[in-house]
Formats: sequence, C-alpha cells, structure tokens
Amino acid sequence: MCNTSTRTLLGNTVEKQTPVNQDQELSFVKKQRCLKNVVFYGCLSLASLIVGASLSYPFYQSRRDDLGCDTLCFGAMTSTRSFLSLIGSTILGRISDSPRVGRMTCLYIGVVSSVVGFSVSIVDSNSIKGMWLSILPASLFQQNYSILKALFSDFHEDLLNVCGDNDSSILAVTQSRANSAGKLGMSVGFAFMIGSFVGGTMLRSYEESIYYSIIFTALSGFFLWMIPPPHLKPKNIQTKSSINSAICNNQKTSSSWMKQKILAQIDALPLSCLFILLLRVLMALAYNIFNTIWTVSLKRRFNFGPKQHGKFMAFVGFAYAIAQGYVAKQVIGKFQQKKHRKYLIMICCVVLGLGRWYGCYTTNVTCLYAVFTGIVTALGVMNIILTADTSAVVSSKDSGYVFGILEAAQNGCGMVGPLLGGILTSYLSPVDAPHLAALWTVVGLYALAFMSVYFGYDRFVLGQPFSSMFTASHIKNKTI
Repeated sequence: MCNTSTRTLLGNTVEKQTPVNQDQELSFVKKQRCLKNVVFYGCLSLASLIVGASLSYPFYQSRRDDLGCDTLCFGAMTSTRSFLSLIGSTILGRISDSPRVGRMTCLYIGVVSSVVGFSVSIVDSNSIKGMWLSILPASLFQQNYSILKALFSDFHEDLLNVCGDNDSSILAVTQSRANSAGKLGMSVGFAFMIGSFVGGTMLRSYEESIYYSIIFTALSGFFLWMIPPPHLKPKNIQTKSSINSAICNNQKTSSSWMKQKILAQIDALPLSCLFILLLRVLMALAYNIFNTIWTVSLKRRFNFGPKQHGKFMAFVGFAYAIAQGYVAKQVIGKFQQKKHRKYLIMICCVVLGLGRWYGCYTTNVTCLYAVFTGIVTALGVMNIILTADTSAVVSSKDSGYVFGILEAAQNGCGMVGPLLGGILTSYLSPVDAPHLAALWTVVGLYALAFMSVYFGYDRFVLGQPFSSMFTASHIKNKTI
C-alpha cells in the first residue's frame, strides 16, 4: 500500500509515493535536520577560517615593502602558493573520498596547517624566509572550501535516497544544492568583509593580527567538531556511490583490476564535468591576469593605502556575501528551466568582461564601488550555478576528487595567470597604456566563456543523461 504524501524539503514542497512506514518518515525528518546542521556548522567553520586568514590582508603590502619583497618576489610567491594548492587540492580531494580517512579528517588537517603557518609567521616575522615558510602549510593542506562542498553533496545525496526520485523531489534537491552552495559562499563573503575591515581599522600591526588569526582558526576547528557524522545509506538503495564501492570491493573476483579502475575514473569525471572545468579555467585565468594589474591601477588612480584597501576589500566581501546568500538565490529561483540557466551564465560573462574593463579606467570612487557590486554579484551567481551543476553530475563517492580537480585547475591558472599578465603588461602594451594588452586578454577570455556556454552548455552539461540528479532508479538501469 502506498500513499501520496507531501513533504517540505528545505523550503520546497514535494510529492512522493511512499509506503505507509513510520520509520521511513522518521528517517527523512532526521536526515533533513542533520543536513541543516551540517550546512550551518560547516559555514561557521569556513567563515572562522576565512576571518582568521583575512585579518592580516591589509598589512601584506606594507609588510612586503618593509622586507624588500618586490614585484618579482610577490609574483614568485603567488605562483608557489598556487602550485602547492594545485597539488594539495587534488591529493586531499581524493583522500577525502576514501572511507578510511574521510572528509572530516581532511578538514581538521586544513585547520591544523593554517595554525602551523601562522605560528611560523610569529616565530620568524622579520625576514622574507619567514614569509615564504608561512605560506607553505596552508597552501598545501588547507582545502576546506572544496572539501566542504563535497561533504554537503554527501548529505544531499543521502537525503535524496529517502526523498525519492520523482521530478518534484529532484527539483527540490537541486535547489537545495544551490542554496547550500550559496550559504557557503555567503559565509566566505561575510567572513572576508569582517576580517578585512577589522584588520584594517582596529588592529595596529601584522603581528597582532596573526595572534587573532590563530584564535579564529582554532574556533573553526571547534565548529568542525560540532558537525554531525553522515548517516549510512539504506542497504536496499543502490546508488552510484554504492556501485563504485562494489567495484572496489569485488576486485578479487573480477577479471581485470585495471579495467575496473579505468571505469571508476571515467565514471567520476563525466563529460559535463570536463566542460565545467573548461569554464572554471577561463574564469580563473581572466581573474589572475586582471589581478596583476588591479592593485597597481588602484594605487595609480586613487593612491590606496592599507586602510583604503581594507575598506574596499570589506565592501567586496559584503557584496559577495549578499550575492551568494540572497541575490543569487532569488535570481536562480526565477531561472529554474535549464535553458534559462544557460542564458544566466552568459549574462554573467558579459557583466564580468565589461565591468572589469570599466573598473580599470574609471577615476570615480563611487563608480568603482558600483561596478564591483555588479562584478561580485555576477561571480556569485555563476559560482553557485556551476557548483550546483557539478554536484548533480557526480556521485558523493567521487565528489571530493572532482571538486579537488576543479580547485587544482584554478590554482594552476593562479600560476600561469600572473606570469602571463606580467608579460602582457611589460612587453605587449604601449607605453602610454601599460594595461591595455592584459585587459584585452581578460575580455577575450570572458568572450570565449560566453561562446562556450552558448554553443556547449546545453549539449555537454544540461543535455547529458541524468544531469539534473543521479537517482536510484537511474542507477538501477546502468550496466557496468
């Protein structure tokens, strides 16, 4: 006997044919409450970590000047940090997928590595060597942002197993993924705003900011401890994750271990993920090339010092938080159809390209803040869409690895982008307009992302089988 019941899934009402089973109903309520707690404490943990890291941001430029770290030194440091993050995000992403280690262990490793880096800054704060050594631990091991995305994906998939696989349930969970990604991004934005503002206006020195950074990082570890453990998936529901687990568990009885391994890797990186990876790379390259000319441009036009930088970065963090937590949710809610999602990404590409061009030439501070409001909002909307679509096309078993690969690719752009920006500025721009070649390159990258979305997002992401969500009934029909 089955009844048609309605349930509210994170604010969305869904209908589901369910057996009259009180235990199943209690399981659904328990897992929904557990998901809310995970998102809440995960966001608090990441926010504390970001506040700790951003407290010292307003002092970085003056500290580099005092220690004699010129543009070449800063570029080398940025590339090194990106290279280490590239390695760390890939390794920790895959390790977090392992049942023996798990996501929580990797999150704690990220917190400890941040504390170690801050401690090095305290011990050796008056040399370039200490500056270099302080960036190494966190750059390599602090990958909490991408791992938290994978952790949220685990709980969403677990909830879907109880919620059902009808269209309304799939839509509700898809929106829930976007909401969780938005809350995570909002916590980053608010944390960056608070850290930059407090560091620039209330703290007196770099050394003082480091002590407070350690306190907030330790607080991040406490919030991790408050995250409830994930529930085990029901044994009678065969998800994509359980199939991949079965591959690994049946290696001794299979004819070819290598064939199984290849199938698992292909299954973890579908074509839709590769297309999203392309978009991430284009966006990251544009950002890193622009970043090489941005601070110099601010200094030349507005004579920004530590206090002005702190206020501006606080505003950017606030705008990003509002974009992720409220604006993006409202906008995406009005663009629920797949084709509308594609057009929304294209609009974001246009806003980013034109906004960065105008922001690099305006001499009015009010216009500068207005332009960056649009830029940050577009970034927030686009990041939420890409994160939600990535979570929907991979199983929780491999989500840590996939998010790690995406993070590694962006960190690779953090190595190439500053170098490319320096070459474009130094050798390929006219003397009277040193930023022209870099700006044209940035706009060209956004134009390429625009064309890629227009011609390929329907086919490679939205048009892929089951791209909205992997469900039990989909997996039952899959042969390996």
